[in-house]
Amino acid sequence: MSERIDEIKRLVGQEKDSGKVISELMDLLEEMDNEIASLNARCDEFEEELEAVNEDINLINDGMHIEEYDTVFTAVCPYCEKEIEINVEELEDMEEITCPHCKKEVTLEWDDECDCGCEDHDCDDDCDCGCHDED
Repeated sequence: MSERIDEIKRLVGQEKDSGKVISELMDLLEEMDNEIASLNARCDEFEEELEAVNEDINLINDGMHIEEYDTVFTAVCPYCEKEIEINVEELEDMEEITCPHCKKEVTLEWDDECDCGCEDHDCDDDCDCGCHDED
């Protein structure tokens, strides 16, 4: 672009053909306009990306998790043997719920043993009892 400006300066200095100078100025202005439009589009893209990054940072700073976890699990009623959906957030410290199918009270028993059956109640599949070792 600076070469075009130098060319226009040279033409103005010669003052021979003002129509040529005006034509060159118009071409230069059009080129500059296109460049400015391109830069504006890129700035818009960067602003959107920056906004998304800032939202993620704010979520982390607020102690929130980006992923949401399912708080509903399925159990089987011991009386009617039908599945019951239980929302953990609604339970709080409840010890019983009413089965929506048979309307009987079901006592909640929270089993904190791991699925391997070992005696370590908080095993999380990484205990030292060898219950998770593959043969």
